[in-house]
Amino acid sequence: MSRHLIVRPHATALVLAVALVPAGVHAQDTKSAGLEYRASLDAPLTLAGVAGTLGPRLLTDETKAWSCKWCDRDEHGRDTLNGLDAAARRHWRWSDREKAHSWSNVTLGLSLVAPTAAFAAGRGGFGNGFGREMLIVLEASALNMAVTQGTKYLFRRERPWAHFDDPPEGQHKGSRESVVSFVSGHSSLAFALAVSTGSLASLRADPGREWVWAAGLTCAAATAYLRVAADKHYLTDVLAGAAIGTAVGWAVPRLFDRRPEETAEAVAVRPPPPVAVFSVVLAAGSGPRPGGVLVTGGLQGGGPFVSATWGF
Repeated sequence: MSRHLIVRPHATALVLAVALVPAGVHAQDTKSAGLEYRASLDAPLTLAGVAGTLGPRLLTDETKAWSCKWCDRDEHGRDTLNGLDAAARRHWRWSDREKAHSWSNVTLGLSLVAPTAAFAAGRGGFGNGFGREMLIVLEASALNMAVTQGTKYLFRRERPWAHFDDPPEGQHKGSRESVVSFVSGHSSLAFALAVSTGSLASLRADPGREWVWAAGLTCAAATAYLRVAADKHYLTDVLAGAAIGTAVGWAVPRLFDRRPEETAEAVAVRPPPPVAVFSVVLAAGSGPRPGGVLVTGGLQGGGPFVSATWGF
């Protein structure tokens, strides 16, 4: 009997099964916690990130014909799209793709607004270095998008709607827009915003920091799902985007953390338990006990985590 990959959206839908487990212990409020923004160094890095984001779009000719490097077809034109991406597209793509696209823009905006609001609430307002720390988030976001744009132009993967020759209104196969599927810029930016803001809250040991993580990761995960629903990206595109955004969002705030070791140890009394978890359940095969994979992710021990278990 042939085996095929199916996705059970009622089990998780990638993003919408978000479990919140409040952290049990708060360390002392350390205010700026030794986070240092040096405008002479970090402002040029931020500008470089912005230039790396906008440069490829401004310096390339959008009117010329663009061919894919990663086309998901063999030399004879036969479809070679992997089963995971094909199954996710089949089950998660909305009939109204434009609505999914519009909602993904909304959730991307919320990926900035929601964790920022929770961050401000946890520290009692917008003073006490709030603006400086938002510059750290800005720098992380800019550097993340520069990496993302470079990856898009390096791989030039065909978007799902172009691969299946079903372009949305105003788009056409062979355009620049049709070959920038890998990686998802919406997903990488949403996760960079969520993780960088959450990291700042954790480094400062702010009260309510679990809500910063929960708000940001929920909006970011929703954005990733909606990019698949809009037929703009495959599942592997949004997972790779989430990985890039998470890595940059985690690393950049820690570059500003210049506390002495004893101070850092005093702030982190003990690692909090997981505070936000999304789960993805994939099942393969047929019969009473098909095999499957469970992927979970969220925050644990003060940083993001992803884990997978499987059985066949």
